[in-house]
Amino acid sequence: LERIDLKPSFTLENKANAPVTITVKSQDGKGTAWFDNAAGRLREMVNHTVTELERDQMGLIIPLRSVQTTTVRLIEGK
Repeated sequence: LERIDLKPSFTLENKANAPVTITVKSQDGKGTAWFDNAAGRLREMVNHTVTELERDQMGLIIPLRSVQTTTVRLIEGK
């Protein structure tokens, strides 16, 4: 299997004149994917991300924190 290191990230775009806006204050993430060259397919992928956001709703600022771990795994025979 081939190891592929991952660095996930994302951006947010708020609509003009939206009553609520969300701003990404910080994000950090890492992950690993295992690719089977012989079979030509992904075997497993694991991502871990921590994101700090700020929600502004009519001047009320609400901090948000998201911690997420995602695992994708091939199940043989299904």
